[in-house]
Amino acid sequence: MIEQIGKKDMTWGVVSMIMKVGTGVMLYPFVLSRLTDEATGIWTVFTTVQMLVALLDFGFNDSFARNIGYVFSGVHRLKVNGCETLPEAVDDDHVDWRLMKCVISSMKRYYLIMSAILFVLLATVGTWYMGTLVDKYQGDANEVWISWAVLVVFMCWNLYSLYYQALLIGRGLIEQNSKITVISNVSYLVLAIIFVYLGYGLIAIIGAQFLSIVIMRLLSHKAFYSKKIKSYLDAENVGRQEMNLTFRTISPNAIKVGLTGLGGIIITRSGTFVGSEYLSLAEMASFGITLQLIIVLSRVSTVVTRVYTPKLFEWRVTDDIAKLREMYVKSTVVIVASYLLGWVMIEFVGNWALVTMMHSNTPLITGWVLVVMMLQNLLEVNHTNSADFLLSKNEVPFFKASLISAAATLVLLIVFVIWLGMGVWGMILAPTIAQAAYQNWKWPLCVINELWKD
Repeated sequence: MIEQIGKKDMTWGVVSMIMKVGTGVMLYPFVLSRLTDEATGIWTVFTTVQMLVALLDFGFNDSFARNIGYVFSGVHRLKVNGCETLPEAVDDDHVDWRLMKCVISSMKRYYLIMSAILFVLLATVGTWYMGTLVDKYQGDANEVWISWAVLVVFMCWNLYSLYYQALLIGRGLIEQNSKITVISNVSYLVLAIIFVYLGYGLIAIIGAQFLSIVIMRLLSHKAFYSKKIKSYLDAENVGRQEMNLTFRTISPNAIKVGLTGLGGIIITRSGTFVGSEYLSLAEMASFGITLQLIIVLSRVSTVVTRVYTPKLFEWRVTDDIAKLREMYVKSTVVIVASYLLGWVMIEFVGNWALVTMMHSNTPLITGWVLVVMMLQNLLEVNHTNSADFLLSKNEVPFFKASLISAAATLVLLIVFVIWLGMGVWGMILAPTIAQAAYQNWKWPLCVINELWKD
């Protein structure tokens, strides 16, 4: 049975999210004070590479977590679309542990293959690219190469062991997963600062990251594999054919979710790339820093759905529509309230804190431009939240629409920013119009029609 989720899970979920967002910000002053400009530039490249590597998951982690949740709720058969329904969730003694082992084995196999592909890419193309940077580097080239070697090993192992995250979330161990995330980020911050001050430069930061992930995975293993669960899984033997069947069942929707995520990245990030070529650096700086604050706000606002995601899976299996309704209303209220509060803070406090207190030369966007920017992102987060409720029943009706909206956003960016020269307004209106045409209203309407059809 999926673990109960309550206020502690919510509190720790918020704390872990703050740590994930804030660790890099807190580390930045120490990096700038101890690393040269060139070394900081290399670190920025390393960070960008890690962001690109994260895309290799391609939606499989969420799909694995969803199916782990179904199995813990008591299903005996996984489906490509939809899920088996039961009168009630079962306890651990009645979980289909053979099916559970199939899902876990499929996860390990998938991430092993992806990490091997990643190693080949990084060892060849990645190393060639780093060579072009090292040729221009005025500092210690050996330090860069050692850091790169550690980073390659770290990223491959991190990708392979990513299945632990799906295990904890699918099981409903939200509080434990959040605590582990906090411990890992604090470890990274403390170790990085110590190593940087000891004079290890780039190696300090990458080494601290590696050690923090090792700590995270060891704690995750201990949290999930209790003696009872380990004994259940050890008693089952599954063959390659069963693993292949399980993987073929899970992968179609995982790929659709991955494509949806790609569309989302294009919608939210493409304006930055297009605008950087046609707007002044000052305009791009204001837009960029305001957008980053709104993205942080979007993560805070969806904490309810993210924390209760395992329960959504269980309520789908038991067909508990009343609980799904209650959670949908609660999550929507939190999203709207968060954005109202966020708008007030950015509009009336943001520039005072940034310019007056922090002496920044880059002000935040305010006025009607900010209002439209916030409204666009609010509608985006609201329909994404609705899409998560649809996804909880193992259906992905929105992946084509996401790709079409992404394409429409790119076309409108070209028209508004390049052809019409609308500047920041063009960067904001392009995704606003593309999303408002369909996605902003379609998925909330689908959820409302389903949950309130009676």
